[in-house]
Amino acid sequence: MHGKPFREYSPNQIMALPTPSLEEWLPADHPVYFISDTVDQFDL
Repeated sequence: MHGKPFREYSPNQIMALPTPSLEEWLPADHPVYFISDTVDQFDL
């Protein structure tokens, strides 16, 4: 069974927002970094 492939995840890509990186908005201890690291380990 072939479904549509997931788009490549690139958290450091330049965004169409005034600030190009979420790292500039969020403190280093924000939970989003834990979630990002966890999701990166999934075998999708």
